[in-house]
Amino acid sequence: MLEIIQGLMQLKKEMIINLICQQIIGSINSWIEKNIYIELITKNQRMVPCNNMNSPYQQLYLPMSF
Repeated sequence: MLEIIQGLMQLKKEMIINLICQQIIGSINSWIEKNIYIELITKNQRMVPCNNMNSPYQQLYLPMSF
């Protein structure tokens, strides 16, 4: 019984950590989307899509220097 409770507590801890990470990733992606992405488009830099499954956005565009 104690092992089950400890297992559930560990799972809960991992779920909370994952949730916090997703919030942080979402915040970073949102900030990038609103600020850096627009700035790079105006500078006419070539943009390459980078898939991020944890992101609320389908694709995160990263600048590539050529």
